[in-house]
Amino acid sequence: MAEKSESLKPISDLLRSDPPPKRNQEIDAKLSEANSADPQNSAEKTPKPSFKDFSNSLQPEWTFETFIVSSSTRLAHAVTLTAVEKFTKEEKPEDSCFIYIHSDTGLGKSHLLHATAHFIKTKTGLRVLFLNGEDLFAYLGGGSSSDNALSQSESFTKKISHYDVLIIDGIRFLNRSNIIQDAFNKVVDSFLEEKKHIFLSGEVKPSSIEKLSDRTRSRLAQASHNLIDPPDEELKLKFLQFKTEAGGLQISPNLLKAIAIGTRPDLRELQARVDELLRALTQSAESDTKFSSSYDELEDDSDSEESQTSNFEVTAIMKVSASHFGKKVSELKSGKRDKSIVKARQVAMYLCRMHSERSFDEIGKAFGNRNHATVIYAVNKITDLIEDDNPIKSDLKIILKNLKSEH
Repeated sequence: MAEKSESLKPISDLLRSDPPPKRNQEIDAKLSEANSADPQNSAEKTPKPSFKDFSNSLQPEWTFETFIVSSSTRLAHAVTLTAVEKFTKEEKPEDSCFIYIHSDTGLGKSHLLHATAHFIKTKTGLRVLFLNGEDLFAYLGGGSSSDNALSQSESFTKKISHYDVLIIDGIRFLNRSNIIQDAFNKVVDSFLEEKKHIFLSGEVKPSSIEKLSDRTRSRLAQASHNLIDPPDEELKLKFLQFKTEAGGLQISPNLLKAIAIGTRPDLRELQARVDELLRALTQSAESDTKFSSSYDELEDDSDSEESQTSNFEVTAIMKVSASHFGKKVSELKSGKRDKSIVKARQVAMYLCRMHSERSFDEIGKAFGNRNHATVIYAVNKITDLIEDDNPIKSDLKIILKNLKSEH
């Protein structure tokens, strides 16, 4: 049981690029305590790891239940979940589980590894050690070739043997030091020899990591490699639905689709956009209903069924919109506040949001580096006018028709 007088500290506080000796001794003491535990002392109670500062870095909300599965993530999710579910059975896996998940940043590989750690900690009797790659790099001496770093590395490889499962989130640090590669290879060899389990993540496949020794490449080649593809529209829509529902808001499919199309394939950026929109929609709770119903109405009245799926370049929309209202594109980008220019600008912004793949931020920048909030206001404004059966509906139809004829 942890002492009540001392709260757990995150690993980032313990593992710096040049960790003080006292801190290293503190971690070593916890590892030593873990190693001294004898699994055979009790048939009913399995000794639990004492390396709590590392385990404390787990994100509590990153579980398999909250991981969003789509065609982009299905393979990596299935391989990982299938592997850990075997740990719950009476007959444990006969062979080691060695899995490597790779993808660009912000696509969910860290979520999967955190979910793996949570599952093992709560549903199996296995002892799991979860490490952030950069923190481990710092703990092992930051790639220093000093005798102290070598000693620290050798000590760590011995003490880590207490654990049944090793999870390292981010292995890009491996190519920074031969000493660390040697330590890593020893750990892999010992875990696989003892039929223990390893889960790793990285941004590229092992063969693309520069400055790795042949021995390290050989070890990584033994892993099952699983790629998470950039999020497709299905994943982005599921992500938006999950996040907005968690935020207590009911948002129409049309608006969610518009957000998904206008966001780059990065779930962290998508989360940032969700946060922005949640704030905006919270301030105007009726805006979504008006937006979705008026957009549906405009599409239903359109002369062509293709209008709902037609996308155009922002520059083309600005040019045709400006021409329709007898204005210049430069005026739409300017800071002029004449009523006729504002109307043309807002119509163009609305069409850019609905018929381009650009985000609110990108549209704002195209219109003279305006803030994304200005674009949201313009979309809501035109939405209100459409709902009121304003003549603006005719303007929109004509502009869309001209866009299709020219492109």
